[in-house]
Amino acid sequence: MERYERAALAESRLLVPAELLGALAERYEVYVATMQPTGVALEALRMLGAREVVRGVLGRDSGLGPAKRAMYSELARRREGASLLVVDDRLENLVEALRLGAVPLHASRDAYRAAQAVRLGVPSGRPREVLALLAR
Repeated sequence: MERYERAALAESRLLVPAELLGALAERYEVYVATMQPTGVALEALRMLGAREVVRGVLGRDSGLGPAKRAMYSELARRREGASLLVVDDRLENLVEALRLGAVPLHASRDAYRAAQAVRLGVPSGRPREVLALLAR
């Protein structure tokens, strides 16, 4: 499976510009929790010019999956009780983050999913807009 994921790297793109991630990294520790293998995620970040702004990557091969809840728990442990803000496009992942005490923030271009998030009390917006707000 990883072979196919590596082949798909050429089609990879960031939902937000690397410069915006850089602005976020000036204010926050930026981590990536992904269901992709860590190596594939790191390679994608390198190709997209965003590797330097990400403090760490937790992939499905990190021994913490398959659900993102375990990844978020590990990030909370690393943060030693400091606030954890989780930005995700999947509501089920944000519910898990909320259960762990993290602040959930929904980022999606899908208006229906955004409406679902808002009904659940989770702020939502387009990825670029959400992260731009945080970078201010």
